[in-house]
Amino acid sequence: MPKLSRSSVAILVLTSALPFAPAWGYQNSELLTHYFDDPRLPDDSPSYENSAGKMTVTPPGGGGFKLMSDHTSFVNTPGNGVTIVVTPSSSKVPSRISVRDQRSSTERYISAKCLNPATQAIEPCNLGDETQFPRTRYAPSTTPNYPSQTQFEWDTNSRSLRVYTPDRNIQSTGGYIDLPPYVREITMTAYGSGGPDSSFGDVFMADAPSVSKSFAPASTTPGGTSTLTIELKNPDLNGVVPDVNVADVLPAPLKLVSARHSCTGGTLTTDTDSGTISLRGTTMPVDGCTITAQVRWPDDAAGIEACRSGNAARNTITSPAQFTTALGQFNGQAKADLACTYTAPPDPTPDPTPDPDPTPDPTPDPTPGPTTKQPIPTLSDMGLLMLSGLTMGLAGFLSRRKKWF
Repeated sequence: MPKLSRSSVAILVLTSALPFAPAWGYQNSELLTHYFDDPRLPDDSPSYENSAGKMTVTPPGGGGFKLMSDHTSFVNTPGNGVTIVVTPSSSKVPSRISVRDQRSSTERYISAKCLNPATQAIEPCNLGDETQFPRTRYAPSTTPNYPSQTQFEWDTNSRSLRVYTPDRNIQSTGGYIDLPPYVREITMTAYGSGGPDSSFGDVFMADAPSVSKSFAPASTTPGGTSTLTIELKNPDLNGVVPDVNVADVLPAPLKLVSARHSCTGGTLTTDTDSGTISLRGTTMPVDGCTITAQVRWPDDAAGIEACRSGNAARNTITSPAQFTTALGQFNGQAKADLACTYTAPPDPTPDPTPDPDPTPDPTPDPTPGPTTKQPIPTLSDMGLLMLSGLTMGLAGFLSRRKKWF
């Protein structure tokens, strides 16, 4: 941290990293210092804004207000008071207020507005409640200029927390206040009654509760299934997020098969005909929770036609219409696409007509060669008997014929 000039009072610093573990467990802080450190912005502007929030200054440029590269804003002489108000964007929630370098000639009054989860009304926060808004003093420094510790004093009438250094002309090591996730606005007013001194404050931001979704696998075929995961994200808090409501409607042609969730309590309802999923009145644990659903791409005519078109089925949840929490939420769209691949079946082809068997060429008997021995014909026993009988019959016939002549 650069050493501060004794002629400056730092009003607000929004920084990017937490060097300590806050009681509420925010881990996803947002750097606003360089967003506000824009050379095009005049030092007497009444407000400064970026994607994470807005800061207003009253009076504009009062007390020698100016923007610095290492801190969001400085006031040289706060005098009767220079006030800054920090309002987070819809995607962020304040997570911590930190103060340092307070001296007895300067003091800070801090107040905040909170969202009432039960009534959704914006009400003054009770920063005097150390259970909901725990305070921690930084350890005393070994540097001689920082021997004292910051004091916190709750003013019931003004509903603000006075932060000061009790020992005159001695600097303190400062301290911080961890914030629950329903703070919606922070106001800090710096006063100075002595010579030039230095003090500054930090406001840390965390992501608001949000929803995201995905398909696994991200591509299927007609008749195939995929798992839709709807993830409800707690912004790294050590506190739960109450009264969470989420609704989802599957796009055509997807069909809902089943659904379940890992959140705490609540009522889960599903309609397989319309493809709707609704979880109401649930509580998001510290590490978040999920809704998982089995979906099917139908293999009927409509499903096949949708698949053949090549267009993915896009599933969308829009906040706050379809996702809300008692502490607010990131307002936007959560999207997931399920693609489909269609492979046409092959056309049936008739069996080819078989060709008739070819007529075999006759194979001639081999012509005997000159050295081939020809077999001698012989008569069987029966043939010899018949021949013998025939000979004897012929001889008898001839003998009788001679007698006739």
